[in-house]
Amino acid sequence: MARNVVNDYFRGQKRHRFFSLEAIRELVSNRKDPERLAIVGETHDSLSRALAALAERERNIIALKFGAGLKNTEIARVTGVTEDNVGVILYRTLKKLKKELGSVSAYEPEEGRQSIF
Repeated sequence: MARNVVNDYFRGQKRHRFFSLEAIRELVSNRKDPERLAIVGETHDSLSRALAALAERERNIIALKFGAGLKNTEIARVTGVTEDNVGVILYRTLKKLKKELGSVSAYEPEEGRQSIF
C-alpha cells in the first residue's frame, strides 16, 4: 500500500514539472568528474546495502519520509500507525542506518538533496 502511495506521488509530480532555462544551464554546468561519480556510486551502493538490512516496514516509512517527502502525520494515515509511532520508527531506523553505514560523514548528499541524517 505504501509503495502505491509513493508511486502515485511521483506520477503526479511528473505532470507538474517545469524547468527554467537557468535550471537547465545549472544542471549542465554541474557535471561531475569520474572520480566524484565513482564516490557517489559507492556511497549509493553502501546506502542500498544498509537499506536492504532493514525490515520492510522500516524501508517503506523511510521511502515515504525521504522519497515522497511526506510528513509524519501523512505517513501515519497511509501506514495505519500513530504519528508518534512513525517518529519513533524513523528515529530508530535512522540510528540503525547510521550504525550500518559506519559514520555519518561517509554519506554526503548531492547538492540540493536532503540528507537522511
